[in-house]
Amino acid sequence: MDPVLQPVIDDLLVWAGRRGHQLDVDLLVQALDLRLLHDDLGDNHWPAGSVRQLMVERYPASGPVEPPAAEELLATLEVFWRFLRSDGRMNVRSASPAELVAEGRKARGRMAKACQEAAMVTARRALAEQEQARDRLIPASDVRASAADFRASGLWRQLRALMDWVAAGPEGTRQVLPVGDLEMGQVRELWELLDLGVWTGRFRAADFDADEVPAALASVPVVSRVAWDEGWAVQADCPAVDRLWWVAVRAGLLTVVEGTARGVLDEPSDAQGWVELAMAVLYCTAEWCAYETSLEALCLVLMMTSEPAGGGPATLRELVQAWVDSVRADLLDLGIAETSALDEAGWDLVHGMALFDDANLWRRGHRIEGTALGWDFCTVLSGALDDNGVLGLQE
Repeated sequence: MDPVLQPVIDDLLVWAGRRGHQLDVDLLVQALDLRLLHDDLGDNHWPAGSVRQLMVERYPASGPVEPPAAEELLATLEVFWRFLRSDGRMNVRSASPAELVAEGRKARGRMAKACQEAAMVTARRALAEQEQARDRLIPASDVRASAADFRASGLWRQLRALMDWVAAGPEGTRQVLPVGDLEMGQVRELWELLDLGVWTGRFRAADFDADEVPAALASVPVVSRVAWDEGWAVQADCPAVDRLWWVAVRAGLLTVVEGTARGVLDEPSDAQGWVELAMAVLYCTAEWCAYETSLEALCLVLMMTSEPAGGGPATLRELVQAWVDSVRADLLDLGIAETSALDEAGWDLVHGMALFDDANLWRRGHRIEGTALGWDFCTVLSGALDDNGVLGLQE
């Protein structure tokens, strides 16, 4: 936290505590930092229009991957505004707390949709930035092949089924938790409806121990169906459902406003539209996976198995060895012994592939063969990774 802001927060907490007001300090600091960094607005300067700008423009464009609920943000800001006014700290050019609250209430319904649309825009921008390179390497007819790959993927079928489930609710909606997550009864219903035990089995099979590396490097892994775990207590405990729900909302297939989920996607009418939708869905899937695996390893798989990149079918062992060779120096710098490099890199690459195995980016057999969709996504993903392999479009 900015040292200049700390005394303000300390006084705020004392003021709020005496009056029984509740607020989220971390969320407040996040919002204030966004305004200061991008709009050069101090913590006590809230002119008319600044609340709408924060909620509808700043959070979608520059906020965290998982934005806060608009209601929670507004409730915290309202406490802060009233503190500034009562303590005489509010900038004289600021609107009144009542005016700011009214502005926030008008903007809150648009905030979630704007944040969801931002992911689609990000993916489309990445696709546009790579379009020239892709056009040099892929014939125009492959746009149709890429669109067909996506529509035939298990990932799209599952997302389509999820949207159908939402549409089957009362008035085409489903009531979910205020934070936007599913209730556990709904998580289990989707687990069974979408038959997600197999995906979870693949996900767990890739989470192998070092002494299991040889078996895990089989090109066609043996996968067991996993049963529902009664110990799961929240949506995030069930990765199979969490991934689909998170991607559907983040990519703009669904919108969740004040605990009501509804479908908002109009299916594309041509192949190019399907490819753009595919890139948005895959980009958001990569965002979800970013904390689970190395996206640079995924890029290597896509490049090595894609003919337009000069690659071709490869075994899983060949892919792992290529990844080891590319990161060997970094592994040694981290103190990882040479003999352990295969184990470490093997886990990273195999685990990452398991997270995308249903996306039709490649076809598995004795060798792994890239698809047109895989190469399209490779151009987008490689353009979105910074020099440290972190997802975030390069300027």
